[in-house]
Amino acid sequence: MDIKVGGDSMMARLLRTMISGFNSSSELNIQSDNQACMSPPSSLSAEVYVSCAVCVLLVALFSCLQVYTNRLRRVIAAFYHPKREKKRVLFLYNLQLNRRISSPDRKTYMSRGQRNGTVFQRLSSWRHHLFQRRQQEVSDLEETHYACS
Repeated sequence: MDIKVGGDSMMARLLRTMISGFNSSSELNIQSDNQACMSPPSSLSAEVYVSCAVCVLLVALFSCLQVYTNRLRRVIAAFYHPKREKKRVLFLYNLQLNRRISSPDRKTYMSRGQRNGTVFQRLSSWRHHLFQRRQQEVSDLEETHYACS
């Protein structure tokens, strides 16, 4: 008797190793197929797809709202325990100051507070800088003359 197990999955390999010990030299030819047990494939309705999409969107929404619920929880706790909130704020402030002082990029932290202007002012200065660079490139092209020989 020779039993052959097909497939590449882990279960198929395990069955092959277990059954290989039972193989003998007698003649027996039995074929089995599990296609009769399987249900025919069918497409899902639109409702199933919509419900799956709604679930994914709800998970994304809740993950975004979790930040605000945590802040609200802290605000409520601060309302009932103001002394504890004051200690927490002072601790966080001192922690931030200590990190700024002990940081190797101390100049970077100090210069962050000295940035000039709003976002609009920074964008306009960036646009002005870019416009000057393009004017310089155009003037360089105008000054360059090639003689034809």
